[in-house]
Amino acid sequence: STTINGSGLSQTRSAAALDDSTSSSDDTTKFSNFSDDQLQNEIIGWGQYNSHRVQSILLSMDETLDKSAVAKAGARVQAQVLARTIRRRIRTFLKQRDQCWKTRSSSSSDPSVASSPGGKGAVAASASMKMMMMIENGYAPICVGHSLEESIEVMANHGLTAKDITDILQHSPGITLMRPRGISSDVDDNLGSVSIEDTTIENGECLDHTLDRVFKLLCVTLKLRKYDARKIVRSSPGLLTMRGSKSAEAIVALFHRMGVSHNALARDKAALSVTLLRSPSAIFRLVAFLSSDAIRMPVGKIGPLLRRPLARKLLDAVAPIPQQSLSSISSSSTNSTYGEEAPTSDAPREALESDLDPWIVSALWGKQCQIRRDQTNAIYKQMTKTAWTLRNEIGTADLSKVVCAYPSVLILDAETHILPHAEYLMENLGICEGDLPRVLQLYPRLLALPSQQMGAVANYIESLGVERESLSSMFRAFPALLTLDIEDDMKPVVAFLHSIGVVDIGRFLIRIPPVLGYSVEKELVPKWKHLKTVSTDARFEVTKFPAYFSYPLERVIKARYEYIQDVKRFPTQLISVEKVVSYGDNDFATKVLRDSDGGDGFRNFLDRRKKTFQSNKRKKNQPRPNQFHQRDKGETVAVDPR
Repeated sequence: STTINGSGLSQTRSAAALDDSTSSSDDTTKFSNFSDDQLQNEIIGWGQYNSHRVQSILLSMDETLDKSAVAKAGARVQAQVLARTIRRRIRTFLKQRDQCWKTRSSSSSDPSVASSPGGKGAVAASASMKMMMMIENGYAPICVGHSLEESIEVMANHGLTAKDITDILQHSPGITLMRPRGISSDVDDNLGSVSIEDTTIENGECLDHTLDRVFKLLCVTLKLRKYDARKIVRSSPGLLTMRGSKSAEAIVALFHRMGVSHNALARDKAALSVTLLRSPSAIFRLVAFLSSDAIRMPVGKIGPLLRRPLARKLLDAVAPIPQQSLSSISSSSTNSTYGEEAPTSDAPREALESDLDPWIVSALWGKQCQIRRDQTNAIYKQMTKTAWTLRNEIGTADLSKVVCAYPSVLILDAETHILPHAEYLMENLGICEGDLPRVLQLYPRLLALPSQQMGAVANYIESLGVERESLSSMFRAFPALLTLDIEDDMKPVVAFLHSIGVVDIGRFLIRIPPVLGYSVEKELVPKWKHLKTVSTDARFEVTKFPAYFSYPLERVIKARYEYIQDVKRFPTQLISVEKVVSYGDNDFATKVLRDSDGGDGFRNFLDRRKKTFQSNKRKKNQPRPNQFHQRDKGETVAVDPR
């Protein structure tokens, strides 16, 4: 019944064993009956992983390190070693006990052997008792075979700084127990009886090989800079293991086969550190589901979809990383979006907040593997039901477009979210049943909005003077209006319209509903200031043609007025705003300005203006040359500004 938090064996006693295992001769003499090899293995021991020693090694590399981070790294290494030592001692004791019982059983048929003082049964019993004594006193014959300095040296040789190593040891302290380098061919037989798990992890791969694989993937395959690769390694628990690094390779290969280039995958470095930690089999199952008859999404679209930030919530549901999975399993699922069918669990949430190594957290979480499989199966069952509801009851023809626009729609419950929201849109907002599939396909995020929020938006727009009959047409054409915030988005726009002289706000909104979502500082104010410079009555022009605010300022509005003023030499006040901006480029040149060259002159003007604009933008972004520069030795030398 011993657990890793030390309820059966005191961690205080184990911590004392870490400090004294290499120096206490009195304790060592207790086990003089053990062989010299066993004692030598014990003397190699675990004292080098004491938290204070780890801190001193890290600070010797860089004295400017954060002391709290270094202390946490040392504590995590020591906690990992203590927990692993306890597990191994228990396993060793159980093996000795089973061997003792087996020997007693075999020798019971031979009374002479059983009664002999040197018989096998007596020897096995004595070995079992000695092992129990060793466990009680904090000892067991465990061999490390390498030093902590070797592991840190290997990481430093791969370009990791002291800060990098400190951060890595905080989330993956178990890598210090991996064999630093490969075993050479001339290794003696002293380690012949030591298990692979005692000297390395995962089939004998060493830390050097794992680091080679990780940096080859990041720097060669994904073509990341060394700085970015180090940053990803620092923020990716579990990547510096054989399993984690090979899973990362499989993830990159899977996305590449789905049409995502390595450059595109490496572009979002924050998302990459999470993507590399996901299970390749879980991603493959999601790809198979999206390409099946339930969704019918082309495989070439699945890769770019899963790379987008929009798909993060869906990926966290069906392909979580271990720490996320433990958190989700531990939390109550009664108010989750997965529905009431998602199973619950009593997994230890305190493990997430403790100083235990993520491998230990994963071991605790691994005991809930059946619950985890049941939860994943329940999510896929819910996703299948949701897809069927959208296709057959809502009437969505192309479900793949809905998923591309809002991937989280798949984890919404059909009974509690989709059908009630669809009913609200039809009955309360006036969207007819025939238009509902097109509205939801255009903006499926409406299915996740609370009905109270959509009702509040509709009531506020109605209070501005928009008739109730006009609301349905506004929401059919622009369903994104229902997602706007009244205080942050709508009220500043209404205040701006009042300030420029618009009296009938309701009529203005009916003619250009999207204006409620425009930014006042970035869009409305700059366009209004420019309009006042090119027209005699800006308020009249805006009231007559509210759609003026919907056209791009630089590419359309300013470009055409500059062409009128600088090329055609024509007064801008004599041409209405509607004629200037509402036509296409060719019609504007030929029909409004009567150009006889078929619009070639205006197109050439746009090309020259675009090149000039880009050149000025590059010059603006370039840093201004310093009047002084620093030499290597620190002296300041003036530079001739000429």
